[in-house]
Amino acid sequence: KMSSTIAVQSAGRGLEDVRPDQLILPHILLLQSMTKFVTQDGFPAGIYINTLSKQRYPDGVTLIPFKMTSYVKLLKPKGSKMVVEGRAQEGDQKLQGRRFFPEYKLDGTKINATAESVISVLVCVEGKPAIINFSKTSYRCGKELLTLAKMSGGDFWSHKYTFVPKKETKGDDTFFINTVTDAGVTTEAERQEVEALYNAFAAKAQQVVAKSDPEVGDAQDPAEDEVPFG
Repeated sequence: KMSSTIAVQSAGRGLEDVRPDQLILPHILLLQSMTKFVTQDGFPAGIYINTLSKQRYPDGVTLIPFKMTSYVKLLKPKGSKMVVEGRAQEGDQKLQGRRFFPEYKLDGTKINATAESVISVLVCVEGKPAIINFSKTSYRCGKELLTLAKMSGGDFWSHKYTFVPKKETKGDDTFFINTVTDAGVTTEAERQEVEALYNAFAAKAQQVVAKSDPEVGDAQDPAEDEVPFG
């Protein structure tokens, strides 16, 4: 996999023909207790990490967003768990008959959801591109980010935003969700830096997100689904 440093304004010699959709971007991931980074690598739950560099952000992370896209995860049972089998766009025929929320029988038996909406945002963190996803219990946070950005006016990257984890309990489950606050107006230097990322990645945002998805056929599956549906 690629280095976490991605030159987008001046490609190194020999890399002139690399397209944005050929790159695998890291995710900024909020770790849950069943995430492989916790169970296998010893990271604590409830912090953000960069899935490629493994940099930790224990007190939250400030990001500059520059492009959003969305999709629907298609889920299927595998033993006692639901796993990702693919993705689709809203309105796709594959979504017919899918459940977006779990259902419960009269005896309390849970019938799992078979589809999950995701808001995916390309962001700049410390000068480098990454992806942050909002789904399940953090889907509302994704909508709050988009609302804050719309209300602020201007380009998506005219403001920066700080994400801080919040512990939640639902039944017997304890997990962490994203919370977002506006961290203020970006500087002119930051806007120029992020606009370069936008010019490089925005046109192929869906392909970049799909290529970078660590859940489909990738050994780095972060198990970010190990939280209940909200």
